[in-house]
Amino acid sequence: MQRLGERELSYLTRVDHHDHEAIVALPGGEGEIVGVARFVRTGPDEAEPAVVVADDWQGCGLGSRLIEALAARAREEGLRRFRAPVMAGNEAAVALLSGLGESSTRAGGGHVEVDVVLAPPEAARTRLVALLRAAAQGTLEPGITLVRRRGGG
Repeated sequence: MQRLGERELSYLTRVDHHDHEAIVALPGGEGEIVGVARFVRTGPDEAEPAVVVADDWQGCGLGSRLIEALAARAREEGLRRFRAPVMAGNEAAVALLSGLGESSTRAGGGHVEVDVVLAPPEAARTRLVALLRAAAQGTLEPGITLVRRRGGG
């Protein structure tokens, strides 16, 4: 999307820090935004998260730091779970979300819905590190496993 319309701009900038939170990453604390993590409350104890990291900043752990900070803010606001639609095949996003706590996935069309019970901070960090190690070693295949469970491969 090259330009945001008034409706999209209003939605993205009306953050109330309770039902709608946004955390941004700035290189060196200033300059262009290189990452954004946000949640929007969808129920009394549930929210939909989203994380975006600029291409030049991908692969350096910024997404992990942003989602961990977002989960901490969510817990502070009484949220106990994240539920997020993820593009089918985006194993990195599934692993990132799954690292926050006990999770389940459900396929639906061209996406997978990831449901995560937000674990206490230290438990979430331990789980995320283990998942990232497995992904780096090539032993984590959430997208392929899901397809196999559905009888597709």
